[in-house]
Amino acid sequence: NIIISLSEEGKSFNSHEFSKLLLGFNNQRVSFLIGDTDGLSSQIKSHSDLLISLSKFTFPHELARLILIEQIYRAVSISNNSPYHRA
Repeated sequence: NIIISLSEEGKSFNSHEFSKLLLGFNNQRVSFLIGDTDGLSSQIKSHSDLLISLSKFTFPHELARLILIEQIYRAVSISNNSPYHRA
């Protein structure tokens, strides 16, 4: 199980890089952790396999979930050569 925590100090990816990242896990289970209004604890972040940032902006955690879901969908569409991603 791969643990990816969303954090403002995490690494940023563009859509193609994120798609390659997810494909690189070779069908392993991936769990994404999104903190509440105070973010994730340093203990959770230190036990994560990867920290990623959705943006330099700060989002409410409910909106972060929506953005993450769309980016996962976009990553899958890129890997399947779907016209959804037009960049």
